[in-house]
Amino acid sequence: MTETSAEDLLTSGERLAQRSRRAARWYARYLLLYAVGTVGLALVIGIAPGPLGVSIGMGVWLILLAGLTVYQRKQQALIKKFAALHTIVIMTWASLWVITVLVGTFSFVGDLSWWVPAGVVTALPALIGSLIVFRQTR
Repeated sequence: MTETSAEDLLTSGERLAQRSRRAARWYARYLLLYAVGTVGLALVIGIAPGPLGVSIGMGVWLILLAGLTVYQRKQQALIKKFAALHTIVIMTWASLWVITVLVGTFSFVGDLSWWVPAGVVTALPALIGSLIVFRQTR
């Protein structure tokens, strides 16, 4: 192997690694949309409390999740430790969401001073996960 061909291989390998990292950024975008959807869902439930708010909010939420699932299934690259990160993000989100909904529906019906900050806090796991992915894929 000549010195030139070794350098070419190293350059080609680095190009492929960069392309792979960029391709894995889809998950950061996924998590950003998930976070935005979380805040939106909290706002809908907060603005239109009761069955109407829950029905509208969950309908939009299911459409968002379906779209994110289709988007996810079309991706060809994964980040390091994807399963662990995704599990941590979703489990933390779910715990915060249960607290948000339980406290909000029993103590803060229609009170946006609860639903806005609670929605933002509930979105934090996805936002933090997105930052982690962006850092890993630079």
